[in-house]
Amino acid sequence: MRFQFALAFLWLFGSSLVLWLGSSFLFEQEERGIAERFQRDTRLLQQALTEFEWPTPWEVAPEWERLETEFDVDMIPLILPKPPGTGSMVVVSPAANSPATESSAAAIMPHWHPTIRGMAQLQTTAELTLRSIPRNAGERQVAEKSLFAAEGAEQKVHVLFARKVLRSSQQRLWWISGGAIFALGTLLATALVANYISRNKREYAAFSPWNRVAQSPPPHDQPLQLPHLPATTPLCLSLDAVADAVNANTNQLHNANQRSNLALGNLQEGVLAVDDQSRVLLANQAVHEHLELANEPYLYRPFLEVVRVPLLTEIVQHVLSRGTPREETGEIGTRARALRILGRPLPLGNGCNGVLITIRDETLLKRIDAVRKDFIANASHELKTPLAAIRAYAETLQMGALDDREAAEKFVASIISQADRIDGLVKGMLQLTRVESNSALKMEAFDAAEALEPCLTAARAMSLSKSIQLELQLPEHPLIIQSDRDGFQTIASNLLSNAVRYTPEGGKVQISLTETPQHCVLSVIDNGIGIREADLERIFERFYRAEKGRSSDTGGTGLGLSIVKHLINALGGSVTATSQLQSGSCFEVRLPLPTRRQTS
Repeated sequence: MRFQFALAFLWLFGSSLVLWLGSSFLFEQEERGIAERFQRDTRLLQQALTEFEWPTPWEVAPEWERLETEFDVDMIPLILPKPPGTGSMVVVSPAANSPATESSAAAIMPHWHPTIRGMAQLQTTAELTLRSIPRNAGERQVAEKSLFAAEGAEQKVHVLFARKVLRSSQQRLWWISGGAIFALGTLLATALVANYISRNKREYAAFSPWNRVAQSPPPHDQPLQLPHLPATTPLCLSLDAVADAVNANTNQLHNANQRSNLALGNLQEGVLAVDDQSRVLLANQAVHEHLELANEPYLYRPFLEVVRVPLLTEIVQHVLSRGTPREETGEIGTRARALRILGRPLPLGNGCNGVLITIRDETLLKRIDAVRKDFIANASHELKTPLAAIRAYAETLQMGALDDREAAEKFVASIISQADRIDGLVKGMLQLTRVESNSALKMEAFDAAEALEPCLTAARAMSLSKSIQLELQLPEHPLIIQSDRDGFQTIASNLLSNAVRYTPEGGKVQISLTETPQHCVLSVIDNGIGIREADLERIFERFYRAEKGRSSDTGGTGLGLSIVKHLINALGGSVTATSQLQSGSCFEVRLPLPTRRQTS
């Protein structure tokens, strides 16, 4: 701002100096021109008066009027006594101080030229009269011209007259210069004021985003965007630096917040934070899923309005009141999930503590634990039963049954049967382990109908003993699939053996192998004892029995359908089961067909 005022002062001073020099130059030019005109007019008038013979009366002579008109003067006749040898002489005298005055020759004579004064002294006793009639009383000096301009007092009168005229011209020039300078100063002041106002408006406009941010900060999940301020003052420069620092810190906080939200959002455990006023500070997506919360804003809302779970409320109140952790387990929600909830004190600063709650869904763990217990129990039972039978047969033989050949052969056959059952159980468990690890799969292209033949041969042998009718529906052309041959045969063998095993004598089992645009479909349908609808969801679990003693009565291990399920999943297929008690069951397996690139 100081620089602008200094620049304006220099500009105004330079303009005034230029105007003053210009006016002085014009004044000198005009003064020189007027002086030259006076000298020229004086010489012309002197020549005209000395060479001209004046008639009488002088005032009305045409020559007199012509001279007045030509030289723009009032000719004032002054009649002197006739000198010896000359006629009367008329001269033009300087005007008196007031119009129409009369003075004696003695009073006027000191102001005349020495020549005229000498002529007037020829007759000193004569009374002379001087009439001064200026053309314009207000500007009488302008209408006067001197007769002699060579030297003497008359020259002084002439010069004084010229100076007065030039002084009025100079005053006009000064007035013009002053007006121009005033106009320039006013224009400069207006420009400075306009610049000041516009600068204030620009600064106000630049500060407007700051004011808006201060009045209504952006949401916490949006970065703070502050524009740069105009660098007009050190304060603005400092604020610009502060804005850059604030913006950088805000971006860092925003990025850190995004990373934290991303990490919390991908956690399987629910994380819930509550302040000392029981208001919700944080809740990740897992909390919404575990507690089945509505998808609505929850920040800084009362905890009881967001979460209406009595167990969680008790944990929050316990931690807030006692400041000690608390852990509980319970089934929460409509899906009866088994949740483990742990509440810990959360330091918030200023001596205040909130509550940090972690929620872990242990439903799957509990189910796995239940499956493990069932597996151990079932495996123990499946192994214990044949082992007990083998022990009983062996003890019977030891006690003397060896002497009875027929009984001994019967007991030995039973021992071999129970040993085969144990062997099948162990093999099934090992096969299930290999299937789960995907270590025994060998993907290759083969004809599904051709691979199905060994399975059908084994099923025919089983069905003949029970007079079960097998109906086949196979494709007329080769049905090529990209799968594991042994796994496919295991799936078909288990489904066929189960169908024959649980179908009464004289029943019927249908086997079909068809093709859809994307899948190879293997269907096994029987009219056996069927499965209850409540058991359909669990028939693919290990050692699960729809009815107690079902597997043992029919010679099954309880692992067949579990092996089928895991094999189909490993091969990228799907299996569905439908059944009705005393009407039979239907198992449908879908395996993907190979693409053109795979077949070629």
